[in-house]
Amino acid sequence: MRDSSGRVVSVLALLGDQRYNFANISAPTNPTERRSFFDSLSKFFFPNSIVIVAGDFNCIESERDKFRGNVTISSDLKDLHDIYHLVDIWRKTQGQQTQCTWFNASKTIGSRLDKFFIAQNLVSHWLAVKLCVF
Repeated sequence: MRDSSGRVVSVLALLGDQRYNFANISAPTNPTERRSFFDSLSKFFFPNSIVIVAGDFNCIESERDKFRGNVTISSDLKDLHDIYHLVDIWRKTQGQQTQCTWFNASKTIGSRLDKFFIAQNLVSHWLAVKLCVF
């Protein structure tokens, strides 16, 4: 399923008897539009499924997600992962490290706007796979 503006693609996958909901989003840059966008995401999440969400969230939730420039923390992402029990797995595995996925043209300001959230109940599996693979 996808939205009419091309900002959301959501897929339900069955693996055995488990339902996985993979969603990719591209959030608006305008804070007011972005809040409304996040509030509307529930219709793209399938019930009784394990949610995995990735994409360009166009906001930061920590000073660790910003390199120079003005820091404007958004509560939108906190609300999203609180409601759907999601974990920013990159932040979970990288701790205090700062890396950016977006830079201005002169590379003097950067932000980590692209994120990968997984359901809390997948974190231990993710960490076990990471230990085995890497």
